[in-house]
Amino acid sequence: MMLLPTLSCLVLLFAGHSLAYPFKANGGVIGEDISKWLDKIKIGQSIADAINNIARVFMPSPMNCKELLSRGKTHSGVYSIQRDTSRDMRVYCDMETDGGGWL
Repeated sequence: MMLLPTLSCLVLLFAGHSLAYPFKANGGVIGEDISKWLDKIKIGQSIADAINNIARVFMPSPMNCKELLSRGKTHSGVYSIQRDTSRDMRVYCDMETDGGGWL
């Protein structure tokens, strides 16, 4: 990890939880009000959600494993597909047997 010479904020997003850590170039933590950082993260999450929604319009979820395979997903595993317009569902796709693309 490389830290910028000026104040930067490392944002960790994991399983919907966010933590903010302000750093200085020397690695010292600044004693600023953490609530300011958390407010910035909330705004950032809203922006990320908006970007994800826009991405879904222009690159909708695949409807099946064969479509995933055509998009370059060549490893077998669990993927999200959208069988109807309501929501994505997680399925296991076999991308190796008989040319791949199987549920």
